[in-house]
Amino acid sequence: MVKTIMPSGNGNINDDVTGGSPAVTSSGISRGMMIIALVFFMGLMSAGYAINVYTQSVDALVEDTKTSAEQFEKLFNDRVETRLETLKLAMLSLLQNGAMVSAFVRDDRAALIASVAPFFQDVLLKQFQITKLGFFTPPATVYLQADDLGVFGADLSLIRKTVATATGRGEVVIGVEAGKDIIGLRVVIPIVDKNRVQGAISVTDPINNALDHASEISGLEYAVGLDRERAEQTEHMFDPKIDVIRDSDVYYIYSSPTLHQLFRNMDFNPRSLHEALVPSGNRKMFVKSFSVKNFAGKPTMVVSSVSDLTEALIE
Repeated sequence: MVKTIMPSGNGNINDDVTGGSPAVTSSGISRGMMIIALVFFMGLMSAGYAINVYTQSVDALVEDTKTSAEQFEKLFNDRVETRLETLKLAMLSLLQNGAMVSAFVRDDRAALIASVAPFFQDVLLKQFQITKLGFFTPPATVYLQADDLGVFGADLSLIRKTVATATGRGEVVIGVEAGKDIIGLRVVIPIVDKNRVQGAISVTDPINNALDHASEISGLEYAVGLDRERAEQTEHMFDPKIDVIRDSDVYYIYSSPTLHQLFRNMDFNPRSLHEALVPSGNRKMFVKSFSVKNFAGKPTMVVSSVSDLTEALIE
């Protein structure tokens, strides 16, 4: 039997063939969709706001660290300038010791050692904190090394360009130079007797002193490298356990063993003028580099100031 659907008193059909469920209207569907869309939109807005806040906090952290990196560079440059002035004062004090210079000119190594030893210990070390003093014959042959009296006769003309320049031109040479063992601040003064250059005296301060000073105040760590050409000239022996090559630079001086391990996994351009936030494994590392010119005005050295921002970014 077919059931007849009868209209209600107001003329609407209220029941289906089973006589139970109310009809779903188009206006009800529209309201539901609007609510869902609104919730979805609110979710997007909330996520976008969170991302924007996080991005702003990251930018602010990077900007603050950049300020510290700029401070590091200034502190380093200021300390280099100050130490070079100190080295010059030490050399002036040394040149006033006529017995020392006279012994060198007349090739009396025993007398030179007798004069140098107390001066090196009592004046250079105690008053100026200078750890390296050397006498050279032209062009750059070691005659006496105050911190290692056993060194004698080594020809360093290919490595110690400051000395070769001073003896070749008869001029005072001041600035940064990478040697076989260290990168140092050097002051080299020619020894002239009877209008002839007899040799040169050199004092050196390791560059690490200026770097440690900048690191301690700024709170940043550092890594130092040389361009490959200069590294080869200094007869630097590549050590895969220590050295890190980035583009044309070889890094081999680090502020700490921990920084060294993190630095090995950092991929960046060391000669870029801009800071970068780069990964090192699961760490986030800030790095900003600057070049350092040697005594001849060539940017042979690069210093990268580094900071691990991982924990700060999580917070």
